[in-house]
Amino acid sequence: MLTRFADFLIRFRWAVVFTYIIVTGVLLYHIGELRFEFSFKQFFPDNNPIVQLYNRTIADFGADDTSVLIALEGERLFDRETLLIYKDFHDRIENIDGIVDVDSIINATWPRLENDTLLVDSLFESIPESAAEIERRRDYLLNSELYKGSFISDDGRAVLLVAKLDPKRNDSQARKPILDDLEAENHRLKEKTGMLVTMGGVPTSRSGYAEMMTLETGRLTGISAVLVLLILIVTFRHWAGVIFSLAIVTLATLSPLGIMAITGIPMSLMTTMLPVVVMITGVANSIHFHTRFYEELHNGENRIEAIRETTRHLAVALFITSVTTSIGFSILATTDIRVLAEFGIFVGLGVLSAYLITITLLPAVLAIIPPPSARTLNGYFSGNSRKFLAFVHRATTRHTIASTGVCLVLGVVATYYATTMERKQKIHDDLDDDHPIIRNLHYLESKLGGVLPLDVYIDTGKPDGAKDPEVMRFCDEIKRELRRIPEVQKIYTPSDMIKEMARTLAGGDPAADVVPDDRSAIAQYMMLYGMNEDNPMDLLVSRDKARLRVSSRIDDVFSTEARKIFQRMRNWLRENTPKGITSRLTGMSPVAHMINLYIVNEIFYTFLLAFGIITLLLIVQFRSVSVGLLSLIPNMFPLAVLLGMIGAMDIYLKPSSAITFSIALGIAVDDTVHYITRFLQEYQDTKDAEEAARRSIFGTGKAMVYTTIVLGLGFCVPIFTSDVRANNEFGLLSVGAVLTALLADLFLLPVILPFLFRKSEPPRTM
Repeated sequence: MLTRFADFLIRFRWAVVFTYIIVTGVLLYHIGELRFEFSFKQFFPDNNPIVQLYNRTIADFGADDTSVLIALEGERLFDRETLLIYKDFHDRIENIDGIVDVDSIINATWPRLENDTLLVDSLFESIPESAAEIERRRDYLLNSELYKGSFISDDGRAVLLVAKLDPKRNDSQARKPILDDLEAENHRLKEKTGMLVTMGGVPTSRSGYAEMMTLETGRLTGISAVLVLLILIVTFRHWAGVIFSLAIVTLATLSPLGIMAITGIPMSLMTTMLPVVVMITGVANSIHFHTRFYEELHNGENRIEAIRETTRHLAVALFITSVTTSIGFSILATTDIRVLAEFGIFVGLGVLSAYLITITLLPAVLAIIPPPSARTLNGYFSGNSRKFLAFVHRATTRHTIASTGVCLVLGVVATYYATTMERKQKIHDDLDDDHPIIRNLHYLESKLGGVLPLDVYIDTGKPDGAKDPEVMRFCDEIKRELRRIPEVQKIYTPSDMIKEMARTLAGGDPAADVVPDDRSAIAQYMMLYGMNEDNPMDLLVSRDKARLRVSSRIDDVFSTEARKIFQRMRNWLRENTPKGITSRLTGMSPVAHMINLYIVNEIFYTFLLAFGIITLLLIVQFRSVSVGLLSLIPNMFPLAVLLGMIGAMDIYLKPSSAITFSIALGIAVDDTVHYITRFLQEYQDTKDAEEAARRSIFGTGKAMVYTTIVLGLGFCVPIFTSDVRANNEFGLLSVGAVLTALLADLFLLPVILPFLFRKSEPPRTM
């Protein structure tokens, strides 16, 4: 059947080529529509109870990921001239299309008594003429629990403006023009005042990540393509093999990207590495096909017969390796995390596309172009690679104990270091501290509190329940507990607003800085705040006054420390929440840390599932339980080394590092399948296990070495060129995985297979 398939491709070779030309044109036409999107919420599974609570918080109090933070720092902040410029800046920001709300010292709520009359208006709605009056309002800011450390720094040298984006326009494409307008206004403000202007916040970080991913994907793909081209030139030494192998790899890379563009699925932080992974794994198929084709020509077959034999021998082997690699990734689609599922689906699709294109387009092309010269063939099967394979053969036949002992020692050392690995990360640990995104984050943390939300969601269970004095006092107690945590910065509570109103009505008497015992007084204070156009109470109390939140900001700490903080607060809430109400920890920070741990667990569960499925496939492929189980040995070896690398190199176990296990499994299985398939074929012909092992080493070993070089160098690209730490570690771990996979297949399989089949008849492969 495979011979007839090869004959079909040879007969209709021009039709096959033109079909792929049309497909390439369609993909290139749509590839320009591909967009990038970055958001922590992409990793949030909708059916998770913690995420559902977070979404309810957003529904009650608004999203906490739409705020752009703009800080102004300088010596003359409260000069009247500067305040006039700053008020104009505030007004101009409000008029930007896509900005729905702006909060700053300009419209900060200012309750005060004037002639025994309570007034609640904006602090700098109009800029006072008197320097003394300006100083009075500055003092109010520096002594207000609501604004000190948030809208004004503790030293009074920096003020903050919060511009909230329309949630419907908070995606990478719609957000960009809004942020561009904000940057333009920031530049204007800096020119007028000469002061330091810094912009940050979640939308800014997201856009920064999206722009960085665009550059990263283009740069990594381009460098990988050049590297693959150079390797193909050195490997094949034949223009046709180089050009068409590169064309196949390029088309395989375009396939998942084009489908993403057509279906409107954006690139994410996870899929940045997709083109590189597909490209360097796809070229492995081409190398194996060309190597067998060259071997058939070198053995005296004519071009057409060489194509038939190569297709017949490799169609199933390449299919199995592609399917197993694809399963290693595609199994991620079983998770309920969208971006993780998309990464698995489209990488798996790219791997299968590479197989389909290789097994259909390459035979058709080889039937059109002239074959390589005898000089090229002789050069291909001589040189350093053959010397290396001869060394491998000697090591596995004459120094069996030494070769297997080295692998065993390496495995033991890796296992030891695997026990030292840690499951932790920061939310923003993928970039170096000197990166603009992180630099601005640290600045805002140091001057105006943390930027990662940490909230306590309180449900009284009844309308107007927030007016109960007991509920307000509970908010005060939560604040006191949060203050005991050094990593927690600015804390906002509804009780602060109530106490500030009570203190104002008492003429500033500190003794009045307590929650009133009278429910009606609390209701009156809430009503007074509601009379102001910019009611800060809306951010902390739901409209029906049934639910509240205590909102704080926390530094970006490692997940190990974060989990201790969160557990401490959960324990405290469990022990101190009054009867009749419920309180739960929520906010971007605890949800993001929980999701990171959840993702790592999901990756391992899916990896184990993939491992089981691949084992069954290998048993079916080799029609032998013993051979299928035997193949696990070289496949498990790189996984153990991978765990050891994570522990020894102090790489934290997180989603970006955990995903390399799927790659390691897929790559390890590829070489194992090729070697065992070739061994079984040779053993059927020779009935001699040692001779079959020798022929397999010199037959498929060259392709295994070359594919490992391609994969290793390809994965080196993100190590040295990416600005994202996750990509650096991804590349480093992947390089370790491919090298140890080759080591296991070359030095363990040639020892184990002859021992297993010395006195038995091998099964026939599919």
